Amino acid sequence: MKKSSFSLIIAALLVAHVSVAQQSNSIFTPPSLIEAPRAQFPSTEARRRQEGWVGLSFEISPEGEIRSPVVVESSGSVSFHAAAIRALNASKWAPAQENGKAVEGSGSIMYRFVIDDIPAEVRLSFKSNYELLASAIATGEREQATELMVSLENSSRTNNFEAALLDLMHYNFLTEFGGSDEEKMAYLSRALAYESYSVNVGGEEGFLAPELVVTARQNIFMLQVNTRRYAEAIRTYERLQNANVDVTTFANTIAKIRALQNDDTTYAVKGKTNNYGYWQLTLLKPGVYIDSPSNAIEQVRFQCQNKSQSFLYQESVEYTLPSSWGVCQLIVRGKPDAEFDLELFEG
Repeated sequence: MKKSSFSLIIAALLVAHVSVAQQSNSIFTPPSLIEAPRAQFPSTEARRRQEGWVGLSFEISPEGEIRSPVVVESSGSVSFHAAAIRALNASKWAPAQENGKAVEGSGSIMYRFVIDDIPAEVRLSFKSNYELLASAIATGEREQATELMVSLENSSRTNNFEAALLDLMHYNFLTEFGGSDEEKMAYLSRALAYESYSVNVGGEEGFLAPELVVTARQNIFMLQVNTRRYAEAIRTYERLQNANVDVTTFANTIAKIRALQNDDTTYAVKGKTNNYGYWQLTLLKPGVYIDSPSNAIEQVRFQCQNKSQSFLYQESVEYTLPSSWGVCQLIVRGKPDAEFDLELFEG
């Protein structure tokens, strides 16, 4: 493979190759939701007046049964996790169809735990401490900012809007006082998490004011470029365009990414599973090689527009996906905080 002009190439011996074939005239329909009951609010959190949300990824059998549900991210207490999985298991889905035949598929869903009588706004007490935190970060007072951040994290936050604002403030804190691009991107992704799921249960609106959404998207765009999440950067760019935001300053970067998408350049990406052992990447190129020195990866799944297929992780294997699968997400599942390297190529 060629050496990338964007990054160092991964030094690895490729001894196997998986080329997944699909007929070009195959007609694929993804799973569709029939019925999704709202998740039961945990009594302990209801008494605390604590809201939250949970994002799940899962597979759907040809019989429409939910398989392998996994928490991929969440806000609020872990007690929401079991409630979200119970609700997902009680939901009803029509399986994916390929050429009229039921086949395995996959999906993602966000469950929001919302207290109906709490206004969809921040509390005055939160707002006061939040503004103090913002001021401490802006003036570079790290010790005070750290104390205020801990205080807000340990307080009884009551709604999802406050949680999203705190995620933004984590991003500002790391930007001012030091943090990796991956860490900063993770907080912005959480603040914008509702954009990532095919189904939302418990509310469709976002957690941030429109002007904050624009700022968060602009910042995450640059982080996506810096971490070589190029296909995701394209999607963020398109969202900004569709919201009539001026994206002139990003146009040259997007042109370079599209050129990379269509040439035979190989480039590398670093991956790390989150606390739940989950990591995903939208693919810019159809060829993927994953190197996990610690052997901490368990499953590799390709969740595409026109196909869904899973593999047990095998060392020294390349995957080449057919163009007929459409845009694909690579989903890696394994041990928490597992680090690995990827190489993306034209195939």
